[in-house]
Formats: sequence, structure tokens, C-alpha cells
Amino acid sequence: MGSIKYSPGQTCPKCSSSNIEYNREFTGWTSNSHQTWTKGRHLERKRNYVTTGFCKACGYTWVVDSELSQDSRKHANTKAFNSITDSKSNTSTYSNSNSSSDKSEEDRFYSFLIGILFIILIIWLISHLFTSCVSTIEKNRFTYTYTLNKENVVYVTNPSGEYIVGKLDKVDGINTIINEKWGEDRNKLLNDKNGGTAVVFFAHDRVRQGSTRSASDGGCIEVFKDDASANRRYVKLKLLGFLNGKVLKIGTVIIRTSNELSTYEQKKLINDICLKLLEG
Repeated sequence: MGSIKYSPGQTCPKCSSSNIEYNREFTGWTSNSHQTWTKGRHLERKRNYVTTGFCKACGYTWVVDSELSQDSRKHANTKAFNSITDSKSNTSTYSNSNSSSDKSEEDRFYSFLIGILFIILIIWLISHLFTSCVSTIEKNRFTYTYTLNKENVVYVTNPSGEYIVGKLDKVDGINTIINEKWGEDRNKLLNDKNGGTAVVFFAHDRVRQGSTRSASDGGCIEVFKDDASANRRYVKLKLLGFLNGKVLKIGTVIIRTSNELSTYEQKKLINDICLKLLEG
């Protein structure tokens, strides 16, 4: 133990007396974990000291300063820093954990809400589609009223082009009629090979007019010499149905309508034409 001389201005923290003295005391060696070893031989150890104050007036003793070795001080500072860092890290981790938990709950809520809205949207789309389909079916529903029997089938078995023109002229909505000449029709049906005997194009009021030599302007009636020829043409037209409107075969007559007319309008037009053809 060694004494330290009094420094002016220093007083006892208890009674404020200036009659004090300081002692520097040895507190021990540095920790083993900070000693330097070489081949099992201890090379260096550091002394640690603490300075205490003693008041001669009131007898109060207090610690003024702790003089640690450089390694001990460095180790103490490192431990303090690590302790603070760990504390901050734990606080940050806890805060992040709480934040992540809150965020996770918020994400789950929004995901649930989006799921509900998606289900509602799907239900609405299905309902709307179903209603639209039912409405379309009801709108396009049409029942043919003509009747084909052995008495009137003769009127649709290879009739002449003039007969077809005369009947079409009595159908409402048809405004232009063209009876193609033999060998000059655009589809090359009027010949012995294809069996066509008459091709009559017509235009309709509800279709924008074009060349009037096309079924897309309103429709067309094709007449064949026998049922086999008519069937070959009918099958071909049905295979190309996505390019054509409605197609109906009655006897050896094929009736075609423009796809620019609605489904209901095409069916009604075919029915009106059949009624006129079967009148005789």
C-alpha cells in the first residue's frame, strides 16, 4: 500500500473536509485468461491497483479510482461493449420479433380479405355467365313450324330456279334475289359433276348489302338433282360451319343464311322459307 499526497481542491464527499489522504492499494494479478504463456512458462503478469480516499475528520473511506493493467482494462472494456451490444441485439431481436409478428398478422388479415373478395368475384362471374347463357338460350330459342311429309316433299325435290325465286319473293325481309346461270355460279355447283341444278342468292333487310352474290348478304338456296348430291354438299357446309351461318337440308334443297343475322333471326328466316316452299 502506498500513500498519495493531497491535491488542492479535493474534499471529503461526506463532510467536505479537506483533511484527507489517498492510498493506492494492490488488488491482485490479471486474470489467467489474459496471461501470456510460452511453452508452459509464465512470462508476464500485470498488477492491478485501486485508489481509496480517507477523511481524517470524519473517518469516511471511499474508492477514488481503479488502476487496472492495460490488458485487464481492455478486457473489461470488451466485456462491457459486448454486454451492451448483446443487450441492444436482444432488444432489437425482440423488437424485430414483435414487428414481424405484427406484420405477419397483418399479412394474414389482408390475405384473408383478398381471398374473400376473390371468392365473391368468382361467384359473381359464374352467376353473370349463367344468367347470360340462359338469356341467350331463351333469346335464340325457336321452334320450327313447317312440316315435311310425303305429300309436300315433292315441292323440295329438285325444284326449278324460277320456283325458288317466286317463293323467296314472298318472304318478309328479302329484298334482292339473283338466280345464277348454269356454269356461272361462283361455287361451281351448277354442273353434272357436283349435281347442282339451281343456285339462288338473296339479300336481307337486316344485313349490310355487298355483292348480293354471296350467302353473307342474306342467304342462299342450292338445289341438287338427287339426295346423294345434296348430302355431299350439306356435309361439306357443316364441316365449315364456323365460316357460315345456319344450314338446313330439306329434300334436295339446301337453305343457307347469313351469319350476320342473329341465331333467332336465321332460324325464323329458314322457317319462313320452308313454309313458302312447301306451299306448292
